[in-house]
Amino acid sequence: MPATREDFWRKKFAENVERDRRAQRDLRKDGWKVIVIWECETRNIDFLVGRARRLQNAKRHKEA
Repeated sequence: MPATREDFWRKKFAENVERDRRAQRDLRKDGWKVIVIWECETRNIDFLVGRARRLQNAKRHKEA
């Protein structure tokens, strides 16, 4: 939480969370699988590759 304008940031974060929930819900309703990747996770390529492999393996396991 930023140290200044705390009320502004609390409201902004809450609105962003709600917006993201609605967007994810709508995408799932349309048949999409939603995967959230945070910006801080993009700095670790090994983490991303591992996550992609786990998701791919889970999909293959589900299809079998």
